[in-house]
Amino acid sequence: MSSHAAEMTLLQHFGQQEVQNKPKKHQFPLLKLPRVLLFDCIQNLNIFEIILFSRLSKRAKSIAKRIRWDPLNIHLTSDKDPQIWLKHDTVQGLDWIIDYNNQKKSSVYPVFETLLKGPQAFHSLFLKDNGNVIEDVKQMMEHICEVFRSPISDIRIFEESFIEWIIQFQPTIQCVWIRKDVITSVETMERMLKNITMTEFFGLQPTEIDKKFQITEPIPSRSIAIYNSFWITLPSILNGSNSIIRLFDSNLTAKDINTILKEWQIGNKLQSLEYLEIQTPKIDTFARPDYNNEILKDLNLTVSVDNNGRPNTVNIDNDVWTYTLPQTQPVYNLIRNDGMIGSIFGTYEVFQCGHQWIICYHQTKELEGPIFESKLHGPSVNHYFILKDNGNVIEDSKQVVEHICEVFSSPISEITITETSLIEWLIKFQPTIQNVWINKHARISAESLNRIFKSLKVTNHFQLKSIPTDEEIKITERISCPYISIHNSHWFTVPLILNGNNSIIRLYDSNLTPKNINFILRQWQLGFKLQNLEYLEIETVTLLDIDSCIREIWKSFYRKANFGTDGRPTKVILFSLLSKRAKTITKLIHWSPSNIYLKTVDTFGIQFRCSMNPGRKWLIVYRKTKEPSGYLYQKTYLIGPRVFHLLVLKHCRTAIKDLGQMTEHVCEVFRSTIDGVDIGRESQIKWIIKFQPSIPYVFIPNDVVTSVETLHRVFKNLKVTDSFHLKSIAIDESVQYSEPIQCRSISISNSFWVTLPSILNGSNAIIRLRDSKLTPKDFNTLLKEWQMGSKLQKLELAEIELSTTLDLDRWDLEVLNDLDWTAGNVNDGRPTTVILFSLLSKRAKTIVKLIRWNPLNIRFITHGGPVIQLKCFINPGRTWMIAYENGEESSGYPYYTSILTGPKVVYRLTLIDHENATEDLKQMVEHICEVFRSPIGCIYIAEESLIEWIIKLQPTLRNVWIKKNVIISVETLDRILKNLKVTGCFHLDSIAVDENFQYTEPIPFRFIAINNAYWVSSSSILNGNNSIIRLSGSKLAPKDINTMLKEWQMGTKLRKLEFLEVRISTPLDIETFAAAFKDLDGTLSDGNDGRPNTVKMREDFIFTLPPANKVLNLTRTDGMIGSLFATSQVYGHERHTYIRTYFQVWSHQP
Repeated sequence: MSSHAAEMTLLQHFGQQEVQNKPKKHQFPLLKLPRVLLFDCIQNLNIFEIILFSRLSKRAKSIAKRIRWDPLNIHLTSDKDPQIWLKHDTVQGLDWIIDYNNQKKSSVYPVFETLLKGPQAFHSLFLKDNGNVIEDVKQMMEHICEVFRSPISDIRIFEESFIEWIIQFQPTIQCVWIRKDVITSVETMERMLKNITMTEFFGLQPTEIDKKFQITEPIPSRSIAIYNSFWITLPSILNGSNSIIRLFDSNLTAKDINTILKEWQIGNKLQSLEYLEIQTPKIDTFARPDYNNEILKDLNLTVSVDNNGRPNTVNIDNDVWTYTLPQTQPVYNLIRNDGMIGSIFGTYEVFQCGHQWIICYHQTKELEGPIFESKLHGPSVNHYFILKDNGNVIEDSKQVVEHICEVFSSPISEITITETSLIEWLIKFQPTIQNVWINKHARISAESLNRIFKSLKVTNHFQLKSIPTDEEIKITERISCPYISIHNSHWFTVPLILNGNNSIIRLYDSNLTPKNINFILRQWQLGFKLQNLEYLEIETVTLLDIDSCIREIWKSFYRKANFGTDGRPTKVILFSLLSKRAKTITKLIHWSPSNIYLKTVDTFGIQFRCSMNPGRKWLIVYRKTKEPSGYLYQKTYLIGPRVFHLLVLKHCRTAIKDLGQMTEHVCEVFRSTIDGVDIGRESQIKWIIKFQPSIPYVFIPNDVVTSVETLHRVFKNLKVTDSFHLKSIAIDESVQYSEPIQCRSISISNSFWVTLPSILNGSNAIIRLRDSKLTPKDFNTLLKEWQMGSKLQKLELAEIELSTTLDLDRWDLEVLNDLDWTAGNVNDGRPTTVILFSLLSKRAKTIVKLIRWNPLNIRFITHGGPVIQLKCFINPGRTWMIAYENGEESSGYPYYTSILTGPKVVYRLTLIDHENATEDLKQMVEHICEVFRSPIGCIYIAEESLIEWIIKLQPTLRNVWIKKNVIISVETLDRILKNLKVTGCFHLDSIAVDENFQYTEPIPFRFIAINNAYWVSSSSILNGNNSIIRLSGSKLAPKDINTMLKEWQMGTKLRKLEFLEVRISTPLDIETFAAAFKDLDGTLSDGNDGRPNTVKMREDFIFTLPPANKVLNLTRTDGMIGSLFATSQVYGHERHTYIRTYFQVWSHQP
């Protein structure tokens, strides 16, 4: 491209082409600007603009080269047209593509286009292929590398001349991929291997060279992938240092592979090897059944039938391509002396291949009868049954398919439709199918498309390649398929998307506008449409620039300025430093508050983050450099889930002053205070006291404080509200400090100067002192004052480290002298000890009953293993358990065990089970209730006999759980509901009664949770006074839920209701469920409005509600608010939708 063409392109891109036609005096003299202004203009250009500008003239190129641009990743590739791909490491999701073609009219070149695909944007510059594209591409690549000071990182060589060019221009390169048949001679192959160093990846597709050619030298690249690799020999592999080796169509024998494995295990060769894959098409495992044995001969193997921690992926190409390994069993493991493990995949996957049978039709004249043929393709064997095509292949194929389905009693799982006659046949023969692919050659009409959607049920994936673009298409049927993929989707409208129940939607060449996409997203967010949606991808070509597209798509979603993904705070700061006016403009914007941290110890700079975006940090760092400019560069780093945006400035002699001024400027612009400071120099103490004397966190490292005066100045003038950390100070060791240090948490190293009065007169919550000179007597005084309550009332933790010549016993005596203390025996297990004593005799029981014990919370659990669980209300961190287990009389029963889990202790008393554990437990529970004068608080009923027992012993309980199928009759259920009084939670799993049974009486418990609740009718709920209702597997209809909500709002029923949750067992679509909302007098809310996001079910259980994007609020006359929302889930192969309804009652708190 000439410099004039480049100039015109640049002007066109800036919208300034009309300037060319004006008199010269009206043109803007860009290159005559002062250097500072010129560089500011050039630095704001994007990649395409930089390239076009630099090609205007030698001077423009020289100017562009002076600027320190961020390094580029430069890739050369070619699918149809030669393309140069450019990308910044620091900017994810943005690619710049220079494409040479001649598909457009000559007058329109150059062409700029932007394609938005999911989270990625592709900017394309199309240049005309004038018949000399190879040389044009080479010159452009050299130019880009020179301007951006970046090497080529990846090249796909599609023409032989590129080999000589890359040898001359850049013989060392990260990744090289050579296309099929590019190399046509042994000489070219040898020259390429000897003169190009591929540091990361080398890939070579099949080449037409002499079959006798072989190499014994290694290929120096971390990863190699060679197709038609007959020329790669055993010495070439053994003598190399490759990490990844993939050889296809190799001539290596079983003995060669065995040698490779042995050498690796011995450790003499292939020490860098991570992955080896060899495909040998000449091996026939049926003719050579001993092939596997030859490979594994004399290897020291272990067999594994599971994964055992082995990774299931391999990094093939510098994190660009990760290969997922096949899942096979068994796996043969080799272990090397250094502990490295080499896994050989099972014979059926790698060495004894899988099988596939293919019936195909050929038009060969010589074909008289059917032919059977087998071929090995990589890890699979394909068996071919070849029939002659007599000109009626479609009808013949239909008949064969019908015959196979009938013989094997198997349906068609997927079909690729290449002509329209197959559509009608499939609809009649098998209207339900998993996957349908319609090829672009099928030429489907609008009528056929409507018939497919109406009559064909696709249960998994429907893909449509192309349809006529000149035909007006109106689709009236909903596309009911979980996964749809539509090419040439200009006919696919917004209603088709919104009215479907698809999970995955992928549309290519769409005519949808950014406004359409915005509408789709808002409908999904409201929750009325697209409730099954998991993934949406829309590819469209637009004349709008990328920023305009994004603004239109996200319109009305964000109403508040927040920190974006481009390191905006640092850019805001740079802008605000331009002038007073720029600073004033910046201050007018309401920025999100920043947490600012000043660092001058290890790093010299400012660190700040936005509280609403905790995964990002912005840093302004001062670094020493020889560069004359004060502004060096900006960079972005991604470390795990965190992003760091870095602005690097020059560290000069006035860096401390500069840092102070920058900090004051940042605080003023963002209206934020400093949250923490690391004070690395004594002069900063005076500055921070003057600028912000109150600060949450202060850290002062070793030897910054060098005088008593400075120490007093810090404590008297600096108010540290949260944490004060002081390392060693360089002052006289005779100095004593008796004033309190006013800070919530103090941590002081070399604390010889901190005295007892300083601690006693303070209000610290956390005190940590290192190298203290406090005595045992001082400790004793601290503990006495705390115990009396006169001092240290806010103390949470005191940690004091010191050196002493006293032995530990004497130390303890002096510290604990005259203290009112008790030695706690953590492992006493007292309730179980009392129980065992009370079982000795009637007299022992009588004695125990005379003592007034603290009440116990008794839980009787009979599922799993029968257990009695005891808790004391005054000691919530301890639990006592009595359990029964099978064992010999002489095995040491009973016995105690104790388990400490964090702050909680469980004491377990284990008794022997004489095969009558349930009766023993009943008697034990009765005994404990009598001795400790405590009722049963909770019971888990796992067998029917316990129902009658608990009704007689204690008909009133706090919580009752009845396990699945314990209740097997309506009479038992009725007896429980009429004779048990449950004050807390009644939880009932499935019952084994007639599925037509309906219970219409109210269930008289405060909290009911019922699984498989088909038998609970709407009358039972409406006539009850429950507070919390949770029904799963219910048969209530949307109309029933609607009636409940209306009755609640009128105030006639459900007056005590706090929370209702109903999961309907019948699959419903969204339209049917909408009957639950019919005629309700409510208001829609898309926010929280003060609604609590939790519900207190029991004393020990708080339920967190699922998030809801849209809530319908009903208001009762007494001011109570009922919030209604629903969630849906799709289950099973039939993709049925099951809906869970939530209704939460609350009120606004004053």
